[in-house]
Amino acid sequence: MSGVELVHGGKRVHYQNGTIYQNPGGQTAWVVGAIGERYHQLQGPAGWLGFPLSDEQVLPDGGRVTVFDRGRIYWWADVGAIDINDVSVHYTGFTPSVRPTD
Repeated sequence: MSGVELVHGGKRVHYQNGTIYQNPGGQTAWVVGAIGERYHQLQGPAGWLGFPLSDEQVLPDGGRVTVFDRGRIYWWADVGAIDINDVSVHYTGFTPSVRPTD
């Protein structure tokens, strides 16, 4: 564990398995694993994502996501961590084309 660091109007504390961030409004979030590594590569709260707004959440398809001020970082085992700017994707299903039979 490290001591409390001041970062861009908020605070953070590094632990062996992740980092707890507190934004300027006092909200805290735990950032871990591959999502945490990608967030660090993107300059953490100093980068375009800003502060985390949620702890890591499990997605129904086995992925994970952490929500930030200005986007999200998703993670899937076969893809890794992907940062996306304020985009929402809603899958509604697949409709195959119907071909007439002879």
